[in-house]
Amino acid sequence: MDDEVKGSGNSINYKYRIHDPRLGRFLSIDPLTKEYPWNSPYAFSENKVISSIEFEGLEAWEPKFNAKDVMSLRDFQGFYKSMLDKCISKDIDAIGDCADFQFYILAKYYESKNVELSFNGLNGVIINSSDPKYKETGFEGFFKDARPNVSTFTLTNPTTFKQTVPISENEMNMGDIFAYFSSDRNRGHSMGFVKKDDKTTTTLYDTGSEDNPEIKIFDFDNNARYLQGFDHYRWSSLSNLPKDLIIEKAKVQKIDVIKIETTFQPGHSVNSINITK
Repeated sequence: MDDEVKGSGNSINYKYRIHDPRLGRFLSIDPLTKEYPWNSPYAFSENKVISSIEFEGLEAWEPKFNAKDVMSLRDFQGFYKSMLDKCISKDIDAIGDCADFQFYILAKYYESKNVELSFNGLNGVIINSSDPKYKETGFEGFFKDARPNVSTFTLTNPTTFKQTVPISENEMNMGDIFAYFSSDRNRGHSMGFVKKDDKTTTTLYDTGSEDNPEIKIFDFDNNARYLQGFDHYRWSSLSNLPKDLIIEKAKVQKIDVIKIETTFQPGHSVNSINITK
């Protein structure tokens, strides 16, 4: 009916109000008007249409680019899948080290979300992507400095280096890490977990060859002795993220406590926001 009167796309129905994008205004007053007397009751996103997001006709929300605001385990899995697709289409060059490659994907995820990545390096060094020295060199400069501090040895020693946390095989999700390091410290390997079915386990890894690096997507037999020697890890920086992107909002003016669920695509801003009481 609205499309017939106003034309397609000219009437957007949010949960609490209807918005006219031609005017940049809602057609009814904000149900939270009494809570925000300094704002126009008809304003969209409190007139902060670039820096803020409108929550279903209620109020503006300014994402602070904190990890828990814009990142989740499920979102990381989606990002990892996109990187997997790029590996399949040969759009990503091999790096030459298996652990570096897994860290590269993690760091690119943080870069795509504009979130600071801080982790423990060797000799107690803390490496932070927001360090002012990376203002000019950006991601490439950060990754160049960080790379020597990540290895299969550091990944498999979570107590010492705290780059990863051990998890069980049943907890493994896409993007988690298979890794082993021999007791004589002569051999080690890291692989990203992709999926597992009744017969095979699919992994993504860089061959670790400096001379002829190659990215491989390989299906192991679930009973392969080689695979049994690997332990299971998750990046520490991901371990405290929520499973899904959910932000709790407090109860305001006769509106029950609500959950605001956001949906993201890797490397993009918010695509959709749904509110449920």
